[in-house]
Amino acid sequence: MFDRIRIGRFLGVVLVGAWVASALAESQAPSANEAVKRLAAGNARFRAGSPTHPNGDAARRAETAKGQEPFAAVVSCSDSRVPVELVFDQGIGDVFVVRIAGNVCGVSGVATVEYAAEHLHIPLLVVMGHTSCGAVTAVVEGAKLDGRLSDLAGLIKPAVETARKQNPALKGKELVAAATLANVQNTIETLFEYSPLITGLVKEGKVKIVGALYDIESGKVLWLPGPGGEPTEPAPEPAAPAKPAAPAKPAEQAKEPASTKEAEPAAPAQEADPADGPDPADKTEDKPAPTHNDTAPPKVDKPEEAPK
Repeated sequence: MFDRIRIGRFLGVVLVGAWVASALAESQAPSANEAVKRLAAGNARFRAGSPTHPNGDAARRAETAKGQEPFAAVVSCSDSRVPVELVFDQGIGDVFVVRIAGNVCGVSGVATVEYAAEHLHIPLLVVMGHTSCGAVTAVVEGAKLDGRLSDLAGLIKPAVETARKQNPALKGKELVAAATLANVQNTIETLFEYSPLITGLVKEGKVKIVGALYDIESGKVLWLPGPGGEPTEPAPEPAAPAKPAAPAKPAEQAKEPASTKEAEPAAPAQEADPADGPDPADKTEDKPAPTHNDTAPPKVDKPEEAPK
């Protein structure tokens, strides 16, 4: 009898402790904007040649052996010149990385991002392209691709077509640069088109999706504020707009007709945060899951407005 009581008390303590630990971890999790700033700060250290190489020791390995709690996920290219953890000066368990040539998403890519968003509860998803991308260049130049590379190129082709349509005068490296930006946006659109789960989490404010571009020569990561936006540096949080001053009272309080009463001035609009992700407002319908595999291109609508 006493053993049963002791076991019951023990299980109760364990369950309560687990709940408290989970609630505490959730309350301490960074917001999406804080995650962007953390990545930007790490990239600044990397560019300056003074990385701190955090969270890479035996203690961190022991800690993360119990479970992972990354603060961001990054969809990036497999290019050996784009080592994501080094670029952002992060360590073991800090960033959940999805890498594939051309930073595109087929079925397994979308599913992997869903896992990070739903099960790891990451607040920020970064889709990051990079300069001099061989995969994008091959599609722009119409290179002959053997094996299943032609299927991979099919995932990039919509972005190249969008770049050509929006920039008919561009050729060569300039067209590759425009197509690289369009390809980042195309991958974001793919996630919205084929993942109601991700779209729902973004609408609920639980996940933010941000586009980025890594310059392989300078080491700098530029952030894309949204569809059609130019790369920018992360900006500080916009200050709250000041309240408009109340109209001065006239010397004599004469009653005015209601039709001539002066309207209160409207509050000024807040400046948009360049780290804001794309608005999924236009993605309200649940799209069917793609039936293709990673070697066949998904049928993705072209972005309405390609990055300049």
